[in-house]
Amino acid sequence: MNKPKQTPSEKAVTPSKRGTGHRRSSLALYIRGEEAQDGDEAHANQRLKQKDQVQLTPEELRQRMPPKILYPQNPRAPQNITRFSFKDNQFKKEGAVEQTVFHLSIESALLLKDSPEAAEQEELLRLREQARERRKELEAVEVAIEDDGATQDEEGRVMRNQFNNVDRATQIKSCATVEQSCSTLPPPKRLCCGTANRWIIYDAYMKEAEAQNRKDSEAKVLTKNHYSYLPVKR
Repeated sequence: MNKPKQTPSEKAVTPSKRGTGHRRSSLALYIRGEEAQDGDEAHANQRLKQKDQVQLTPEELRQRMPPKILYPQNPRAPQNITRFSFKDNQFKKEGAVEQTVFHLSIESALLLKDSPEAAEQEELLRLREQARERRKELEAVEVAIEDDGATQDEEGRVMRNQFNNVDRATQIKSCATVEQSCSTLPPPKRLCCGTANRWIIYDAYMKEAEAQNRKDSEAKVLTKNHYSYLPVKR
């Protein structure tokens, strides 16, 4: 009799006659586990389409879509900031615009003991206290030196005659410093201010037009009177 040929997979899973029942059950579980894993991978690779999905043509599918990038920008940030550049001696537009927005900022008077701000404040107070103590020590040393000098001057001073006493400073002419300066009067200033709108401009134009018409009418009257006094030939 011709026996059917076995596939490699069937050969791999065919139990031997010498094996026990425990080995057969483990092989069966192993085969079932592989089948379940293959089924999960096939299910994961399967693409699901929505019911209302748009049907695209092959040409549209080949087109590359531009990437969508979200930039955290402030929509109310000014884009026309201009600053004066002393290097180029001209006004230049500011390119870098600050996009940070502080919605709430409150300076508190309390700090946590374990925070770095509290440690910095304690270090500052310690340095101030050291500077104050050192200043007191320097002042005490200066006062002691001044007292010693005063006592030595009093001990080594010679009493002079109050009626026949001449110091060298009285024989030398003291050159007093004299400061001279001049300044010009500033030019007179006059403030000119006013309000201008279309009604004020309209009234000014109307007054100017009336004055011009009055001037033209007076010129016509003078011309007419001048010709009226001329002799008429008969």
